[in-house]
Amino acid sequence: MEIINGGYGNPSAGHIAGRKAAKKLVEARSGVAELLGVSADTVFFTSGGTEANALAFFGIVKRPGMHVITSTAEHPSVLSCCKALEGAGVAVSYIKPRQNGYICPDDLARNITGDTAFVSLMHVNHETGVISDIQALSKAVKNVRKDIVFHVDAVQGFGKHDLHKLAGEVDMVTVSSHKIHGIGGCGALYVRRELQGRLRPMLYGGGQEGRLRSGTENLAGICAFGEAAREASEGLEQNLRHVQIIRNILVEVPSIIPCAVINGENTSPYVVNISFPGINAEVMQNALDERGVCVSPGAACSTGSKKRAAENVVYAYGLGVARAESSVRFSASRYSTEHEAREVIMVLEEIYKKVQR
Repeated sequence: MEIINGGYGNPSAGHIAGRKAAKKLVEARSGVAELLGVSADTVFFTSGGTEANALAFFGIVKRPGMHVITSTAEHPSVLSCCKALEGAGVAVSYIKPRQNGYICPDDLARNITGDTAFVSLMHVNHETGVISDIQALSKAVKNVRKDIVFHVDAVQGFGKHDLHKLAGEVDMVTVSSHKIHGIGGCGALYVRRELQGRLRPMLYGGGQEGRLRSGTENLAGICAFGEAAREASEGLEQNLRHVQIIRNILVEVPSIIPCAVINGENTSPYVVNISFPGINAEVMQNALDERGVCVSPGAACSTGSKKRAAENVVYAYGLGVARAESSVRFSASRYSTEHEAREVIMVLEEIYKKVQR
């Protein structure tokens, strides 16, 4: 509120109000950098995870004939970048995860060619919560060619899991404010210092954000992002233990509803994806919504049919159409309670009995 009410200074201005704003910007950048485990001069603010992903892709992949590798289970903001690049003459290889959601490092290595310039794989899947072994995947790439840029969409895991080691293994990392209880419409891209000179900006103008993202900074959103990062850092381990208790309750669903099945292995406790074969995901979502339970049948950032969202992840795992079209994502946070989780179990049981009748 302090920034919204009185923080009208432009961080790029030389007057006292501008200098105060610039100081706030520095503090916020340090907060985000500390949570990620990197230097502040490698963090560049954007309007969100989508823009950060786009800056990573279009900043590196600059000409036809270049080759990009990603997976079929990525976030729509990544897959849309790939489709746009394909239209511009860039070759894209889509690796199919195994049924447990894992991407095999050998599969990744086999897709590398002499033209491969960029690899983008997410850390925690946005729909299933599957945690990728980024260290193994990065090693598979760098063992073939060290000059290939490895980018990680870490939006779902940032502020929830310790990413200090992850950032040291890759070249670029995307994070977002709203996933850690900051203000929406603010994100950041970590860019390894040695790579910054190769990155082409998408926005030109005053040269803000290290000349990688021009435009007057969203100071209120950035400051909220920095504060949210500090709060997340202070309670990282405690929050993880708390949310694990919530997850342990939610994974009891298959013992109560015979048709239910959990999707993915080695998942983040913050995301539980459950399929209810025979019950369309949107039907389940609407039934839960009527009872005050908010869930998602796919990525909240995607538009279009449920089927398309499901095919990006659950269907991409090779688990079949029935599980894909009936998959529902349950998300928890540090503010979720055991009581709420047990209420969800009760509501699901009631809905299932109603559907059976």
